[in-house]
Amino acid sequence: MTSEKKKRRRFDRGLPKVGTELVHKYKGTAFAARVVADTSVKSGRAVELDGKRYSTLTAAARAITGRAVNGWVFWRTK
Repeated sequence: MTSEKKKRRRFDRGLPKVGTELVHKYKGTAFAARVVADTSVKSGRAVELDGKRYSTLTAAARAITGRAVNGWVFWRTK
């Protein structure tokens, strides 16, 4: 395997399985999201939050906080 493939594999972890429920409480408000199938994104999965779809956990978390956060740390599975 070339180093480029190794690098891509290491960072292309995608999202949890379709159907996974995600939760987080931020500034006293509880937020819930779900991983859904979405063929319009490369991974084939997206995070649905308040009717909008995000291609990464981080993008969904940023929609809540308004700043960059690590989506893998931000979200908890239900």
